[in-house]
Amino acid sequence: MKIQKIIKNLKQVEDIKKIIKNGGFLISALSIINPENKTDEWNIGFYDPNTKKITEIHVNKNNVKIEKPDNPIREISEGPDENKIKISSEKALEIANKDFEKYKTKAKKIIISFQLKEKEIWNITFISNFGTLINVEIDAENGNILTSEKKSLFENRSSTAS
Repeated sequence: MKIQKIIKNLKQVEDIKKIIKNGGFLISALSIINPENKTDEWNIGFYDPNTKKITEIHVNKNNVKIEKPDNPIREISEGPDENKIKISSEKALEIANKDFEKYKTKAKKIIISFQLKEKEIWNITFISNFGTLINVEIDAENGNILTSEKKSLFENRSSTAS
Protein backbone atom coordinates (compact mmCIF):
# COMPACT_ATOMS: atom_id res chain seq x y z
CA MET A 1 0.00 0.00 0.00
CA LYS A 2 1.40 3.38 -0.99
CA ILE A 3 1.72 5.58 2.08
CA GLN A 4 1.10 8.82 0.16
CA LYS A 5 -2.24 7.50 -1.10
CA ILE A 6 -3.20 6.27 2.38
CA ILE A 7 -2.49 9.68 3.93
CA LYS A 8 -4.37 11.49 1.15
CA ASN A 9 -7.40 9.22 1.64
CA LEU A 10 -7.32 9.61 5.43
CA LYS A 11 -7.42 13.38 5.06
CA GLN A 12 -10.88 12.93 3.50
CA VAL A 13 -12.23 11.13 6.61
CA GLU A 14 -14.42 13.45 8.74
CA ASP A 15 -12.53 12.85 12.03
CA ILE A 16 -9.21 13.65 10.36
CA LYS A 17 -10.64 16.65 8.47
CA LYS A 18 -11.66 18.07 11.86
CA ILE A 19 -8.14 17.58 13.26
CA ILE A 20 -6.60 19.31 10.24
CA LYS A 21 -9.14 22.15 10.45
CA ASN A 22 -7.98 22.65 14.08
CA GLY A 23 -4.39 23.11 12.82
CA GLY A 24 -3.55 19.45 13.28
CA PHE A 25 -1.09 17.47 11.21
CA LEU A 26 0.39 14.10 10.41
CA ILE A 27 2.78 13.03 13.15
CA SER A 28 3.88 9.55 12.06
CA ALA A 29 3.36 6.55 9.85
CA LEU A 30 4.54 3.13 11.01
CA SER A 31 4.30 -0.45 9.87
CA ILE A 32 5.62 -3.72 11.28
CA ILE A 33 6.31 -6.11 8.46
CA ASN A 34 7.69 -9.55 7.87
CA PRO A 35 11.09 -10.09 6.21
CA GLU A 36 9.43 -10.86 2.87
CA ASN A 37 8.69 -7.10 2.66
CA LYS A 38 4.93 -7.42 2.90
CA THR A 39 3.40 -4.29 4.43
CA ASP A 40 0.07 -5.52 5.73
CA GLU A 41 -0.97 -2.62 7.94
CA TRP A 42 0.03 0.99 8.52
CA ASN A 43 -0.51 2.87 11.76
CA ILE A 44 -0.91 6.57 10.96
CA GLY A 45 -0.99 9.24 13.65
CA PHE A 46 -2.48 12.73 13.43
CA TYR A 47 -1.89 15.31 16.17
CA ASP A 48 -4.56 17.80 17.23
CA PRO A 49 -2.96 20.86 18.93
CA ASN A 50 -6.31 21.93 20.42
CA THR A 51 -6.78 18.71 22.38
CA LYS A 52 -3.04 17.90 22.53
CA LYS A 53 -3.90 14.33 21.59
CA ILE A 54 -2.92 11.91 18.85
CA THR A 55 -5.50 10.01 16.85
CA GLU A 56 -4.09 6.73 15.58
CA ILE A 57 -5.55 5.08 12.50
CA HIS A 58 -4.91 1.46 11.53
CA VAL A 59 -5.13 0.93 7.79
CA ASN A 60 -4.93 -2.32 5.88
CA LYS A 61 -6.21 -3.32 2.46
CA ASN A 62 -9.64 -4.27 3.87
CA ASN A 63 -10.25 -1.87 6.72
CA VAL A 64 -9.68 1.52 8.36
CA LYS A 65 -9.97 1.66 12.15
CA ILE A 66 -9.76 4.98 14.00
CA GLU A 67 -8.69 4.71 17.63
CA LYS A 68 -9.81 6.98 20.45
CA PRO A 69 -7.47 10.02 20.77
CA ASP A 70 -4.65 9.49 23.25
CA ASN A 71 -1.92 11.56 24.93
CA PRO A 72 1.47 11.67 23.19
CA ILE A 73 4.55 10.43 25.05
CA ARG A 74 6.36 13.72 24.39
CA GLU A 75 5.50 17.31 23.55
CA ILE A 76 4.77 17.81 19.86
CA SER A 77 5.26 21.01 17.91
CA GLU A 78 5.47 19.76 14.32
CA GLY A 79 5.27 16.64 12.22
CA PRO A 80 6.80 15.38 9.01
CA ASP A 81 5.70 16.81 5.68
CA GLU A 82 4.29 13.94 3.61
CA ASN A 83 4.92 16.03 0.48
CA LYS A 84 8.63 15.38 1.06
CA ILE A 85 8.19 11.64 0.52
CA LYS A 86 10.02 11.30 -2.78
CA ILE A 87 11.29 7.79 -1.97
CA SER A 88 8.48 5.26 -1.46
CA SER A 89 8.42 3.02 1.61
CA GLU A 90 9.10 0.08 -0.71
CA LYS A 91 12.19 1.78 -2.19
CA ALA A 92 13.41 2.82 1.29
CA LEU A 93 13.04 -0.77 2.45
CA GLU A 94 14.98 -1.98 -0.59
CA ILE A 95 17.81 0.48 0.21
CA ALA A 96 17.79 -0.54 3.89
CA ASN A 97 17.77 -4.26 3.05
CA LYS A 98 20.86 -3.81 0.89
CA ASP A 99 22.59 -2.00 3.78
CA PHE A 100 21.34 -4.63 6.27
CA GLU A 101 23.21 -7.36 4.39
CA LYS A 102 26.55 -6.07 5.70
CA TYR A 103 25.54 -7.05 9.24
CA LYS A 104 25.31 -10.72 8.18
CA THR A 105 22.26 -11.61 10.24
CA LYS A 106 18.62 -12.47 9.54
CA ALA A 107 15.63 -10.27 10.36
CA LYS A 108 12.68 -11.66 12.30
CA LYS A 109 10.60 -8.47 11.95
CA ILE A 110 11.07 -5.07 10.36
CA ILE A 111 9.64 -1.79 11.62
CA ILE A 112 9.42 1.01 9.08
CA SER A 113 8.29 4.51 9.94
CA PHE A 114 8.09 7.90 8.29
CA GLN A 115 9.01 10.63 10.75
CA LEU A 116 10.60 14.01 11.25
CA LYS A 117 14.01 14.29 12.85
CA GLU A 118 16.18 17.09 11.48
CA LYS A 119 14.48 16.27 8.18
CA GLU A 120 11.89 13.80 6.91
CA ILE A 121 13.24 10.27 7.11
CA TRP A 122 12.36 6.65 6.72
CA ASN A 123 13.46 4.97 9.95
CA ILE A 124 13.85 1.24 9.40
CA THR A 125 14.63 -1.11 12.28
CA PHE A 126 15.47 -4.75 11.71
CA ILE A 127 14.83 -6.97 14.71
CA SER A 128 17.18 -9.89 14.42
CA ASN A 129 18.76 -12.37 16.78
CA PHE A 130 17.88 -12.21 20.44
CA GLY A 131 18.17 -8.59 21.55
CA THR A 132 19.78 -7.24 18.39
CA LEU A 133 18.40 -4.23 16.51
CA ILE A 134 19.80 -2.79 13.33
CA ASN A 135 18.59 0.70 12.55
CA VAL A 136 18.89 2.40 9.16
CA GLU A 137 17.72 5.98 8.62
CA ILE A 138 17.08 7.05 5.04
CA ASP A 139 16.43 10.54 3.72
CA ALA A 140 12.81 10.44 2.45
CA GLU A 141 13.58 12.93 -0.33
CA ASN A 142 16.70 11.50 -1.94
CA GLY A 143 17.16 7.95 -0.59
CA ASN A 144 20.56 8.56 0.99
CA ILE A 145 21.41 6.51 4.06
CA LEU A 146 21.86 8.93 6.96
CA THR A 147 22.77 6.41 9.66
CA SER A 148 23.20 2.67 9.97
CA GLU A 149 23.90 1.09 13.33
CA LYS A 150 23.62 -2.13 15.27
CA LYS A 151 22.39 -2.05 18.85
CA SER A 152 21.88 -4.58 21.55
CA LEU A 153 18.97 -4.23 23.93
CA PHE A 154 21.29 -5.51 26.66
CA GLU A 155 24.26 -3.16 26.19
CA ASN A 156 24.66 0.59 26.45
CA ARG A 157 26.70 0.88 23.29
CA SER A 158 26.09 0.73 19.59
CA SER A 159 28.32 0.02 16.64
CA THR A 160 28.37 0.77 12.95
CA ALA A 161 29.37 -1.69 10.28
CA SER A 162 32.26 -0.81 8.02
